[in-house]
Amino acid sequence: MANKESVRAKKQIEIAKRRRNVLSLYRAKVTQQEIADNVGVTLRTVAKDLAVMRKEWLAEAVKDYGVRQAEELAKLDEIEAQAWLEWRRSQNRTKTRTTRKPVVDDDGNQTGMEVTETVTEELLPDSSQLDRIQRAGEGRCRILGLYAPEKMDIGFDMATALERINKRYAEYNKQNSTGIDPAFDNGDGK
Repeated sequence: MANKESVRAKKQIEIAKRRRNVLSLYRAKVTQQEIADNVGVTLRTVAKDLAVMRKEWLAEAVKDYGVRQAEELAKLDEIEAQAWLEWRRSQNRTKTRTTRKPVVDDDGNQTGMEVTETVTEELLPDSSQLDRIQRAGEGRCRILGLYAPEKMDIGFDMATALERINKRYAEYNKQNSTGIDPAFDNGDGK
């Protein structure tokens, strides 16, 4: 009995790993046939995996907004922590260049190589990690709603709008006294 459960658990773990792989390829815009070939399963299995994952995505979409926010913030925290780690590592990078020349005996035969110079240079830190850190911070601010709303110019002039409203109102009043609808008035008074 315990052995069957162990086999079932191992199979579920394998399926979960496969689905993560399928999802990763799917998000990379790989076709389902290419996913099947890459993962080593049938096209039908890939389609079923994607259907199961879509169902899970729908369930995720229904989650409480606050919980979803917390999950996204946790992801950004992880990305930012990894970027800081990579940034610190990149600050201690060096490159060593060694120059060698052949060692030749009295007969002109090469017997080995002799180190003539070793130069160690410090490499510049990986500034792309700082970009990742900044993007994580911006993402966090967007999720928390810390940015002020953006102002958009829609080409709307209040004075012009009021003038048009007053003109339409005057036309409406004229129509009510003459019986002519201003929308259909061709200017001849009929």
